[in-house]
Amino acid sequence: MDAREKRKWRGERLALPDVRDALTRIKTLVAAAGGVEVAVYSSEDQLTLNPMLELFIYARTDRWLYLLQGKGLEERRLVRTNSWKVSRHEFQPAPELSAALDALVESLRLTPG
Repeated sequence: MDAREKRKWRGERLALPDVRDALTRIKTLVAAAGGVEVAVYSSEDQLTLNPMLELFIYARTDRWLYLLQGKGLEERRLVRTNSWKVSRHEFQPAPELSAALDALVESLRLTPG
C-alpha cells in the first residue's frame, strides 16, 4: 500500500525469491521515506512493515526470534500504540519511491487491491 497516493496492490502465490528481490530493490527508499505498508504471508509466517516503519512478525516457529536476537533486537509481546497517526498528506513527496513501487508492481504482476 502506498499511503501517499492511497494505492493498494495484491499478489497471491508469488515466488518468495521474486518477492525478496523486489523488496530488496526498494528497501533503501522505503527506509528513507516511509509511507509504504508491505505485508508478506506464507504458511509459516506473516511479516508486516507499516507506513511508520514498524515491523510486526507473527510466526509458527521461533526462527524469527533467534534471527532477530542475533541482530541485537528484542521481542516485545505487547506494543504500546501511539495516540496519533500520520495522514497521507504528512508524508513528504517521494517521487523516486513512487517510481520504484510502480516498477515493483509491474515486475511482480500485482493487481489493484
